[in-house]
Amino acid sequence: MPKATDRFQTLDVFRGLAAMIVVVYHYFYRYEQLYGHEGIPVDWTRLGLYGVHFFFLISGFVIYWSLQRAPSVSSFLVSRFSRIFPAYWVALILTFSLVALFGLPGREFEFVTLVINFSMIQEYLNVPHIDQAYWTLTTELTFYFWIAVLLATGRLKHAEYWLLPFMAIGAAHYLGFIELPLRVSKSLLIKHANLFMAGILLYRLYTATHKWDIWPLLVVSAAMNFLIYTKVWYDPWFLASYYVAFALAVTGRLNKLCVRPLLWLGSISYTLYLLHQNIGYVIIREVYAMGGNGWVAIGVALVMVLMMAECLSRLVERPAAASLRSLKKRFDAGRSQKPDDRPEEIENLASTRRR
Repeated sequence: MPKATDRFQTLDVFRGLAAMIVVVYHYFYRYEQLYGHEGIPVDWTRLGLYGVHFFFLISGFVIYWSLQRAPSVSSFLVSRFSRIFPAYWVALILTFSLVALFGLPGREFEFVTLVINFSMIQEYLNVPHIDQAYWTLTTELTFYFWIAVLLATGRLKHAEYWLLPFMAIGAAHYLGFIELPLRVSKSLLIKHANLFMAGILLYRLYTATHKWDIWPLLVVSAAMNFLIYTKVWYDPWFLASYYVAFALAVTGRLNKLCVRPLLWLGSISYTLYLLHQNIGYVIIREVYAMGGNGWVAIGVALVMVLMMAECLSRLVERPAAASLRSLKKRFDAGRSQKPDDRPEEIENLASTRRR
């Protein structure tokens, strides 16, 4: 059994695979729906629609793990802000600028939309996403909000149980007993709470703590997928494969996947996700316009977006995260040293008492 203090490299592999599942889906299946490919089979990529669901499961695991090391609300918020916002802002500007420069039908927006998108809560404001892939970031931010509430109120230890009411409301909604407005359903995570909960449960499995209730709750989480995703019979079974893969990983049975290319892909998974969709569509359209075929267009788009993702990760994501964490540590150190705790004043006080 792996220890929670070890580097869980399979998690990085999962991040990279999740990102590539989404990229393949968008470049094949979704592009065909929006603009049309020329002689490329796309049906085999339809299940890539659920690549983001793998990210939500991973997020539940990662967030709960990170909070074991930084258990204060301020540390959590700084950690999440430094991780997601700087790279997002740069990707937002790049995506907006390239779409404005080259054009992308149906995905061109005014400058005010860009400004509102900087908040990452544009979906709650009825403002479209600059890149439609960013809807998942609003969902992530909502999950962070509820985790911060649990942390602030001292209820984080049993976070998975506090997500059960959200799942119950979701079940009532999808069974047709109640109808919820979009903003309410989004804020209560009724479509994805089960995935975040599964990630938390898998972290507990990874650390081998209180295992008696993990498997029943994982079954409940997986069962929710059969209520939500009913369009095609095998969709919830595909989602179930994520649970199986993760359970194998946390028990050390997928360590052979930790090869350098997949680990590298995991290291740029976030920036790849941020950049791949609209920018990739622009590149594919431009290659088509220059006479290239579909396979060449997708290949060029993939290579260019991977290179951009590496640059964004190396130049923005990692330095920003490191700088903000360092700033937070200095700030905390300054606050913890009160005036009457200074060494020289303590010594003076001791001398006075001795006299």
